[in-house]
Amino acid sequence: MFAAASALGAPAPSAPRLPGEPAEFKTVDGWTLKAVFAPSAPGRMTLVLLHGTGQRKEDFKRLAFPLVRAGYGVMAVDMRGHGESRTTPEGETITWKKLRATTKAANDYVDMSRDAEAAVAWLAGQGVPEDSIGFVGAEVGGSIALRYAATHPKVPLVVVLSPGMKWREVLTVNALRALKRPIPTPLMMVYSEADRVSSKEAPSMHAFAKGAVGARPATLL
Repeated sequence: MFAAASALGAPAPSAPRLPGEPAEFKTVDGWTLKAVFAPSAPGRMTLVLLHGTGQRKEDFKRLAFPLVRAGYGVMAVDMRGHGESRTTPEGETITWKKLRATTKAANDYVDMSRDAEAAVAWLAGQGVPEDSIGFVGAEVGGSIALRYAATHPKVPLVVVLSPGMKWREVLTVNALRALKRPIPTPLMMVYSEADRVSSKEAPSMHAFAKGAVGARPATLL
């Protein structure tokens, strides 16, 4: 589902449809992001879906439809440089391959935390309570979800698919430690034994998570 081969820039005309309606919003640093939003049933959580490197929102199709059928709200986002969100604040059209992944201050993937902030702000503007907005992120999208949750204690749930300690140099250990708070944020991490990176790093991340939120709120599959 999350194979790198599935992501080649903007969606083709035959891109699979997601449940919901198109949404568009700006980040604080000027990116215009495209998304698809399906509202929740009354009293249910809304989940922001953040894809991995080189992917797009449509890669969540097989997850989004069952979630919506179960009553969850879903917002699948094309993060900066991906899918339909490829126009920079300066008006240049780029692909994700031009994004910088560096340990230095300028890391375009670290800046994707602003994409998560913009998605939550848009949802709040539609009347979705902030404490009902959780995250599901794949690969670097999961790293962004963790970093967002670390500084936003209202996040009720984070699910990380293919977790890693530094996808695209987006570090996660300190974010895991920051989840330690009076009301811990439930965290689920899911990986495949066939994934050489996640299968090595997910157990260590789970240990950090258990130290932060406790054994019960931290799940590893």
